[in-house]
Amino acid sequence: MASVICTAVFNYEEDIGAYTIKAVDDPRTLNKILYMRPPKNTYSSNELVALWIEPSFVKGDHTNFEIEPSFGFEASQLYPGVKYTTVQEYLSRLVFVKKD
Repeated sequence: MASVICTAVFNYEEDIGAYTIKAVDDPRTLNKILYMRPPKNTYSSNELVALWIEPSFVKGDHTNFEIEPSFGFEASQLYPGVKYTTVQEYLSRLVFVKKD
């Protein structure tokens, strides 16, 4: 039996707002779907646990499907100037590491 690895995209609420505000007046997004899949924020549950345990362990990015340009856009590619919050940055807000 083959194993299936499911991934999920993690987005910070403020980042969703930043991309949404940019997309409102952008003619490229008219009648399109704006997907928010920042490349550094797609993880499987195992990768997320590893990231939580050891911040430098996970470096890859994964995607579950291709986005057809006639159907929609990925937000971080459409607006590369928006600095989104990575999962590592978000977790660092939650985890306090005691330094010796």
